[in-house]
Parts: sequence; C-alpha cells; structure tokens
Amino acid sequence: MISKRSGPIPASTVTGFDQLPAVMTSKEAAQALRIGIKELRQLIETGHLPAARLGPRRVIRVAKSAVLGVLGGASSTAV
Repeated sequence: MISKRSGPIPASTVTGFDQLPAVMTSKEAAQALRIGIKELRQLIETGHLPAARLGPRRVIRVAKSAVLGVLGGASSTAV
C-alpha cells in the first residue's frame, strides 16, 4: 500500500539536490528538473522559472533556489 503525502516532497529528502551548483546552465537546470531544454525555455518565457540571460550570446543561467522553487522545495528567486 502506498501512503499519500500532502504537499510537495521536501527537496532535502531527494538525493542529489544538495550537489547542484548555486547557478546552473540551462542544460544543467533541465537535467535537474528531468525535462528537455525546450520545456525549460518555455518555463522561463512564461515566468514559471526565474532566470537570467547574460552576455552578448544571451546565455541562460538559473539559480538553484529557482529550480527547487519549481519543484516546490524552496522559494524561487531570480538571479
């Protein structure tokens, strides 16, 4: 029998999240969320995932706290 949990699973109980860097590339963030790059960009464009675009190439950087916020484990803040 599977017990039902109320609310999100705390990020601290999921292994590996403590190993994530404080600021991630779009590829790293997508891997952490287990989604594709296109889906990650959609989350950013719709405002569901705070991120920053840096430099002349406009590379995407995502804060660890933002990734955890999407998962419901922490509050999300922009970089």
